[in-house]
Amino acid sequence: MDATEAAAVLARARQGDSEAFRALVERHSRSVFRLAYRMTGNEQDAEDVVQESFLRAYKQLGRFESRANFGTWLYRIVANCSVDLMRSKQARHDQVRGDSLDAAAASAVEPGRANSSTRARAALAAR
Repeated sequence: MDATEAAAVLARARQGDSEAFRALVERHSRSVFRLAYRMTGNEQDAEDVVQESFLRAYKQLGRFESRANFGTWLYRIVANCSVDLMRSKQARHDQVRGDSLDAAAASAVEPGRANSSTRARAALAAR
């Protein structure tokens, strides 16, 4: 697809032509997948990022400024989606880790309780 044809396809996509947008997806999907994979380090996450990126691009196509290159604009969306995904995964990891630490702390025996527990066992054993 040459520059003139790409501009025409983009113009049709901006007017709501789903087939034109599909042509843009087919043209750019491999390169944006490579970017997403480099950023996430995981094939499944990269696929999720690509899907989310094209969805965001489709929804925001009216905001795309034709003076810019569509590929550059799309790459920025992919980079942002990748960062969003990594942040959300880190937040979930931190929350799970915090919950695990809270559970471990709650199950830890308090020093005063340990002494009374030890004394109760000793009293029962003495009977």
